[in-house]
Amino acid sequence: MYTPRDRHPAGTSRHRADTMLPVHLPGVPIPSPAARRGYSLLQVVAAVAIIAVLMAVAMKSYSIAHSGAMASLCAARMKTLAMELERYRADRRCYPNILDELYPEYVTTEEGFRCPEDTRPGVRTYTDFYIVRSEADKDEQRLLLCCPFHQESGKGVQVFLNNPSHHERGRTYVATLSGGGGVLVLPYDVERPGEAEPTEEQFWQNAQASVPGQEVCPGDWILVTQGTVATLSFHDGSSAEIAGPSQVMVVDAFQYTSGRELSPFFTILRLASGYAYHIVQPGSRYEVITPTGTAGAKGTRFWSIYAKGPDGAPLPPPKGKSKWKNKPKGTATASVTEGVIYLTGRFGTIDVYAGEEAEVTEDGSPRKRKKRDG
Repeated sequence: MYTPRDRHPAGTSRHRADTMLPVHLPGVPIPSPAARRGYSLLQVVAAVAIIAVLMAVAMKSYSIAHSGAMASLCAARMKTLAMELERYRADRRCYPNILDELYPEYVTTEEGFRCPEDTRPGVRTYTDFYIVRSEADKDEQRLLLCCPFHQESGKGVQVFLNNPSHHERGRTYVATLSGGGGVLVLPYDVERPGEAEPTEEQFWQNAQASVPGQEVCPGDWILVTQGTVATLSFHDGSSAEIAGPSQVMVVDAFQYTSGRELSPFFTILRLASGYAYHIVQPGSRYEVITPTGTAGAKGTRFWSIYAKGPDGAPLPPPKGKSKWKNKPKGTATASVTEGVIYLTGRFGTIDVYAGEEAEVTEDGSPRKRKKRDG
């Protein structure tokens, strides 16, 4: 009699497929034992390393693209400001003493004054990086606006006078600060009280004590206290000896390439108050900005002094933070010991020679003050 057991001999089962011999089909390779075991540790490590390298390359590419996009947006905003400055000049036959005077008639939004890379809340970035010019000044090699917030890529953004459509991505350089105790540095990207001025104590609440040979970047402020002297040395060999009490900012220090030609080296300082002695290398373009005027030189030795006066007329209240609450009032003085400089206010420019002194006040008209013997 036939039973199902006869189909499966003793010791076997139709459910024990693992005991059956594999069938080899013609043309199909038999996997080796090593392949059936999966990936080795070395293979996994190599794959992870390759993925990490690809991610690093992708992140660097993204960072470069993002930085370039932010610099382009910054340049666009600065060009807009430059065009509004030209409108202001055409309407009033002068440039403003400070950039904030464009608000709200010419620039109606706070964003128009801010670099997109500036993360400090409510700060008008470009206010500190505007350079007072004379209405009659036509030198297209004189800087009008700049921004330091792109220097991590090695280049800043600069817009020049009389040509708002033209800007450069000049290579920026750090300066070296030396001096004893009593010198503080406030980095450009550190938050500061928006309504405080550099001449006020609260402006420096986040400043750091300087160290010998400290690097100072464009946009950094320096406080030199009473009885202290500090020296700023620049890439081109120019230098500034700052005597306390003084507040100085490195506005920019850069050089750019036009075609195959290298531009002169540009150094721009802002003197909020105090004294500084400048030694300028021949061929370099060197300027000192004060709230009421700008002194510029080539291959010259000169003193720059700014004495702050009482508050001037109030400015329209900003929606965000602004360092300036009033129009500046004070006297900028330049005293030349060697060579010649120009002293610029809103309503004119004069040359000042060795042995001469000149001044410009908030009225914007520079004038010779006295002639010294010898």
